[in-house]
Amino acid sequence: MGTRINVLMNHDITDYKNQAAVLARLTLTLPAALAVRDYWDANDPDPRRAVQTEWTADPLTPYEPTSRSFTAPGSLFLDIGPSVAKLRTGGRWRGFVTIAPLYQVHLQAFRAVADALGASYFACFPDCEDAWEAFVEGGTDREVFPILEHYFGPPLPFPNVRLPETDETERDVPYVWYYEKLRETLHEKRFASAP
Repeated sequence: MGTRINVLMNHDITDYKNQAAVLARLTLTLPAALAVRDYWDANDPDPRRAVQTEWTADPLTPYEPTSRSFTAPGSLFLDIGPSVAKLRTGGRWRGFVTIAPLYQVHLQAFRAVADALGASYFACFPDCEDAWEAFVEGGTDREVFPILEHYFGPPLPFPNVRLPETDETERDVPYVWYYEKLRETLHEKRFASAP
């Protein structure tokens, strides 16, 4: 199946279990999600993908009550917990780090979702079972980031332009993770303004 693209971000949603409130915010990201779907329709057509035209709330998962799940066009799957959210994509990590258009359209969607959820940061990484388990158990970035550093080293900033496509015979995929700070948190602002 291949290693998938994952994104972890914090959020400022008071009641993450209120699916209507979460969907109202996610609706703002629909143009970015549709752009991901359009990318896939142009590069890997699948008639089943056209069925998804908006964000939807998924049925309750076995992970309840620690998260709620949502699905968007473009094979974007969001799980949101008390303080962090995890976005998983249908896209593969290999493509994300080597195909510029795939990278750009997904990064725009990640930024849109992070902005809609009021995130102050987001991190992007390849599949990592230990990080997923920490999230499912209600872990925040304090629990998840050390796991990512253990497997992938220190975080890198998102590049503006991706690496050129690799030769088909090249098998090495950079297993790294990326981090982007979007805004200061209220705590950071208070700390910075303290005498």
